[in-house]
Amino acid sequence: MTSVPVRIVIFVLVLGPTFFTFAWFWLYHNNVKFHPTVRVVDQADLGYLLLSLLPVAAITVINSLSDISIQAALHRCQALDLNHSLQNIWRPRFEVLKHLKKRYTILGNPWSVGDILIALFIFLLNLYLWSLPVVTGLLGPKTSDPMWLQVLGMFAHSALPGMWDAGLAIAFAIRENYIVKSVAGAEAGQFHTGIRFHIALGYISFFLISFHCLFFIVFYSVNGVFAASMFPWLSTLGYSNGTGFISWVAMIIMVATSIYKARRRNYRLFAWTHKLYVIFILFAASHMGIRCIYPVLSAIVLFIFDRLSAHLRTKRQAHALISQTTSESIVKVDIPILPGWKSTSRYAPGDWISIQVPSISSDWHPFSIASYNLDTPDRMTLFVRVHGRWTQALNDIVAVEDDVLVPVNVDGPFGSRRTSYLAFDNLMLVGAGTGIGALIPFMRHFVVAASPQAKIHLVWMAKKETDILVYWRLLSDLSNPNSSLFGRVKVHLHFTKQPPKAKTPVLQKKSEGILSPAPRMAATSSAATTRKSSHHSLKPRFRSPRSAQVILAVAVFGMAAVGFVFGRLIQPGFDMNTCTGTDAYLTQGLTHFVCFYWFNWAAEVLACVFALAGGRLVILYILSLVDDNLDAGIPISALNHIPESINWFSGRPDFAKILGDISTSSAARVLSKKRAAPIAVMGAGPEAMMRQLQHLVVTTEDAHWFRESWKV
Repeated sequence: MTSVPVRIVIFVLVLGPTFFTFAWFWLYHNNVKFHPTVRVVDQADLGYLLLSLLPVAAITVINSLSDISIQAALHRCQALDLNHSLQNIWRPRFEVLKHLKKRYTILGNPWSVGDILIALFIFLLNLYLWSLPVVTGLLGPKTSDPMWLQVLGMFAHSALPGMWDAGLAIAFAIRENYIVKSVAGAEAGQFHTGIRFHIALGYISFFLISFHCLFFIVFYSVNGVFAASMFPWLSTLGYSNGTGFISWVAMIIMVATSIYKARRRNYRLFAWTHKLYVIFILFAASHMGIRCIYPVLSAIVLFIFDRLSAHLRTKRQAHALISQTTSESIVKVDIPILPGWKSTSRYAPGDWISIQVPSISSDWHPFSIASYNLDTPDRMTLFVRVHGRWTQALNDIVAVEDDVLVPVNVDGPFGSRRTSYLAFDNLMLVGAGTGIGALIPFMRHFVVAASPQAKIHLVWMAKKETDILVYWRLLSDLSNPNSSLFGRVKVHLHFTKQPPKAKTPVLQKKSEGILSPAPRMAATSSAATTRKSSHHSLKPRFRSPRSAQVILAVAVFGMAAVGFVFGRLIQPGFDMNTCTGTDAYLTQGLTHFVCFYWFNWAAEVLACVFALAGGRLVILYILSLVDDNLDAGIPISALNHIPESINWFSGRPDFAKILGDISTSSAARVLSKKRAAPIAVMGAGPEAMMRQLQHLVVTTEDAHWFRESWKV
């Protein structure tokens, strides 16, 4: 959440340098007045540092100083009205190709005005970048080739616009998208909103670079110089084009494994092949030179900062309590927040974290946080449905012991921290399966921060009763007259597979403790031994979490600039005549490495290495100020039946009827001259249900759609 003056400053920092960067790059690309030289940071390098890297660093620092999103998401504040006005821009309104594409696609999901504006910006940017070589060619000296061939050849210089798209694609994969959130509000900073444009830009970049590669492959073949122009062992041009071909192949593999069906079938393969972007960028630099670095380096440094800043949010290594639940297909994970981390590990409704269980694999898996920070500031709770090898392995951990303490690595929390849903008088929450866990924090905060007259309509779907009893605390609060949820939430509970036969206790599993109403303390060691209480004097955490973020940003971006300059200045044994000669491909040893790799790689590689090193040193220093050896116990208790005050139904709910009933109630309030507001509909669950629900909401007047599932 950022104030209006800060938004204006950031807006200027974004658009001003963007325009001048493209103009500067156009001059550099056409060799106007300056050329790259050895052991000198030339004008193009200075232009890049001042108009690209510096604005991104400034935006990150300003956002770190002014960001109050977590405070706004957990409490009412004046920023709520501003965020609500921006929410209308990001409200999904338009469905594109809905009848042609029934499955979830980039185009098939509802679009907002903000989505259209970003798409229009991307289109105009690519049109501008792609037209530059055409305009330059038409204004330049004429050749004897046919005009259509000349124009096609000009368009074939599309690889450079493709690299700009690749850089933007990296920027849209940032988990905490400071630039978008600072300018356009929290609604624009949702992960699933940005990842849509990450995917689109990736495909656009692939198309432009593929057009470039295929044109020259055909051109060389038609002119009978394919071997001399493509094989590294035959010519210097062939060596350069060969590295470009390797870069293109790496991109083909990334795109092939990122196709929707392939990604859903084997996400691990998708994740590992996406790391080929390192090969893609490095060999593209070998092919195109330093001009290929400008479009992507700022985004990569921002990506590095995003990955490092998570280390300042919560303790990286923790011992999570893995608990068996009443459901055979749901596992509960409690991650403690140690006292020294409570100021930085605050999380808001809709936040999510990624966890890694080293005893299972090295893969990271993201999950929505199901606990409410104001109620449980000492832990983050996750509910994991068993679906796949990794989650099955997690479930196997508690196959023998009901509760096991397991070492895990934590990354996060992340989230858009939006608050616009609090302005509605009616909030319809639709949760299916473990998706209900993502909605619980919104429910608890809504009754605290929204209008006292506002109502919640909870549509809760589960296969059987044991799946419902997993969320025993929510059931207790819904039926307890002393709870803040009582009387504010109307429950529509639906069993889709096996409804309960009677209000009788369910069978207990392996341990009386799971279903016992008496709380007990969890074990602390990996062998589930008794917890040993310890009392350590905690040193104060870094004076301000914002200060820590600012210092990290300055270190990462500052060291990236130092590394870039260092890489441009230090060129050992480089001889321009040797490296640009027709027989340069015959060079060997250090000369060969410097000519084809070091000269093109040094600036970007050293910028990234320096940024990582500087950031890690800052993190190590800040973390040294915390004594975090104190573990707190996590009490566990449960219900063994659904409270009698909660009615349930068999079968799937009729979303249209429920939404219509809420609309009718709201209309009655208008006639009675009471305050009324449009309906906010928030869903979390399987993709098929989400698509059905979002189509209904988008086509319903005065209904606003909120998607709180981070997944794509």
